[in-house]
Amino acid sequence: MYIHTYNVETNRSVTHNATDTIDLPEAGIMGGLNVRYSVKNTNDVYDDDQPDLIDHITKVEVVEHGDNVLYSLTGRELLAAYYWNNGLVPWRSSTALGNQTVRQDLPIEFGRFWCDPMYPLDLSKLDNPKLKITNNLDTDTATAATCRAEADISVFEDFVGGATQFFKTYEAESETPVKDADYTKWEVPTRHKIRRLMIIPEPTINTADHNKWTTSVQNLFNNIKFTFNQKGKILYDADLILLYKLNAMTHWGEVTTLGLGYGSTSYTIDTHIGYGLNVVLGSCPTTTGTALAIQYDQNYDGRKYISYAGAAEQFAWRAKGLAYMYSALLWDTKIGEEDKLLDPTPYKPIDIEIYNRYDDGECKEVLQILKGYEV
Repeated sequence: MYIHTYNVETNRSVTHNATDTIDLPEAGIMGGLNVRYSVKNTNDVYDDDQPDLIDHITKVEVVEHGDNVLYSLTGRELLAAYYWNNGLVPWRSSTALGNQTVRQDLPIEFGRFWCDPMYPLDLSKLDNPKLKITNNLDTDTATAATCRAEADISVFEDFVGGATQFFKTYEAESETPVKDADYTKWEVPTRHKIRRLMIIPEPTINTADHNKWTTSVQNLFNNIKFTFNQKGKILYDADLILLYKLNAMTHWGEVTTLGLGYGSTSYTIDTHIGYGLNVVLGSCPTTTGTALAIQYDQNYDGRKYISYAGAAEQFAWRAKGLAYMYSALLWDTKIGEEDKLLDPTPYKPIDIEIYNRYDDGECKEVLQILKGYEV
């Protein structure tokens, strides 16, 4: 058995604020599907409320038989799902300046990791499979003629055995929290075995105040209660930051992200980290003017405000912390422990209750469940 990777779409023109649909092969044992997006910034984006290309990928879906969803995540949720599967940050290149090309990979998986031979997706068992990607790009952020997408697929050749199951990953809940109200309750779907249960806070961005968050991530999940009601068992009853720390201890540890900014005024960068341990900034050696002093900060939220007073110049930043894309795991089955997939039947109903100190933003739940093929 070996892996064969080839293009299914090359240099495809992407339409602004629309859903692009790519036909997938109707045969093959697929181990992974990677989409490469690229656009050229129309204007400087360093002080935009959505400066990153991934901010504009609002939905990535794989469907078959018209509307049978096999995979459905936002761009940020997709990157978080890949990170928890592989311990890696998906590849991207970004710049804050106008007339510059930015790129983002979108790796889509149906197994426990990239090209998982135990849980591949058998395309021959699907009816008219398609990839759908929705964006909210506009001409202010991306030059229309430069928006492009390419997609490549990795399939197993000389595959031995039958591909009978795969993991479906999708957004199960998205809700605006209610400030200081009683707990908001989510009832976890219990029809299928669960490999992973991920939660993500997304605070509102205040465009009137340098694009800072209106509140912190922990205020959206100030307390989380995860309960097996049938057995009267509470698995977790604490705050979000503690969950971030526990995830780092049991999984991939700290995560590091990088980026380029442009200093001409005070503004906010998004480090993509839920709980920052430190961030370092320094001027790029190719620029001129007053050097940007190296800054060091601890225990910051994922959006880091930079008080800038130097000459206008490009700078690089590096951030280290916990919780890539602000995500946290309430349940996860590690590789080699598939016998520990959560079978909800003896425990249902299974509830997630969240208490919020603010109502500015969205609270999200993402599930990865074990699926067979529908006849």
